[in-house]
Amino acid sequence: MKGSINDARIHNGEPAGRRELRARINEIGTESAHNNYPWGWTMAGNTPLRRWKREVHEGGVADPCVIKWPRAISARGEIRHQFTHAIDVLPTILESIGIMAPEKIRDVEQSPIEGTSFSYLFNDANAPGQHTTQYFEMFGSRAIHHDGWKAVTFKPLAHMYDDGLDPEAPFADDVWELYHVAEDFSEVNNLAAAEPERLAAMVELWWREAHQHQVLPLDNRPMAALLNPRRPFSDRRRAVFWPGGEVLPEQVGISVYRRNHTITVPLVVSETLNAPPEGVLLALGTVLGGWSLHLLDGRVRYVSNFLGSNVTVIESDEIVTPGAHTVGFSFSTQGEGGIATLWLDGKGVGEGLIERVTLFRHSISGAGYTCGWEQGPAVGPGYQAPFRCTAQIQKVIVEVDGPIVHDPKAEFEAIMAEQ
Repeated sequence: MKGSINDARIHNGEPAGRRELRARINEIGTESAHNNYPWGWTMAGNTPLRRWKREVHEGGVADPCVIKWPRAISARGEIRHQFTHAIDVLPTILESIGIMAPEKIRDVEQSPIEGTSFSYLFNDANAPGQHTTQYFEMFGSRAIHHDGWKAVTFKPLAHMYDDGLDPEAPFADDVWELYHVAEDFSEVNNLAAAEPERLAAMVELWWREAHQHQVLPLDNRPMAALLNPRRPFSDRRRAVFWPGGEVLPEQVGISVYRRNHTITVPLVVSETLNAPPEGVLLALGTVLGGWSLHLLDGRVRYVSNFLGSNVTVIESDEIVTPGAHTVGFSFSTQGEGGIATLWLDGKGVGEGLIERVTLFRHSISGAGYTCGWEQGPAVGPGYQAPFRCTAQIQKVIVEVDGPIVHDPKAEFEAIMAEQ
């Protein structure tokens, strides 16, 4: 409700207070901030639409889409008003490039593509819309768009709003609204009382679409959704990274949060290298939070960045000489932090206490794992991303011990903070 300077801090139960927010106001818009403004500004920013993200009134689901394809689209600077949805993007691309979607990939049957190509609108502003029906559902809030009309109902998410609505009320008690959005885009004139038959038909249509597209059962409990995700974080105990690849999203990598773990990096330093080896071996995150194992001035170095608010640097004094070596890192959990140890060819070359490490997530802004380089802005001081490694990394092996740590309170605060 107050806004934030770094949303990952809220995800980890460490929100900035009002005093810090005021002191850091000039950082908004810079690389050291991933800010989120308060609800009041959210409503102002959505004007003239109703409500906002997480909800299915137009303020939560209406987005601009800009298309440029000079070779195929003769129209310039035109606007289309026909209804389309995010699920229409893929079929539009496939149709435009003349490719049929495969029924199977590596013998795995693919889910049907449920969108409708909107390429018919590229050069015909007056073509009748072809995507005529679309359901919406988000934490119990529901809507159905059909032939220029929209039925919508809002479901509270826990006790977020002081509006007198009971989030635990039966879904059957939710009040549906009706708008002719083809003429009333901002949902001003609720026609539910004037056209009860149309509303009843559209609500029934929503239930049919919900059954067909696996929307049910309805659930507006944030903890249930968070603790039972459709794609849960893999509890793999070992992961191998290869140098030079793209960013691997944080939540599909290996979870090392507050778990004992090791990182092992076999590498070769060329005899012809004109300077001490340097560069990232493996990193996760950015200046907003994360960690980076790298070589700096030929020495093994580890940086732990706790949510952009506290940085710990551990480094060795020994130079990594030309030839084959194994660089290592180990972390032993102690309370909210732990002991980090640097290794070179099986010998401990550096150790230090990291007082606090991230519990839940380093970033919600797209940062992830990178091997042999860093996404940037740099996790810590002393170097600039991408800081590509000048040694020849063979591979990077990460191994963890112990179960994934869960903090239900922090996870609840995290999902509430995203709304």
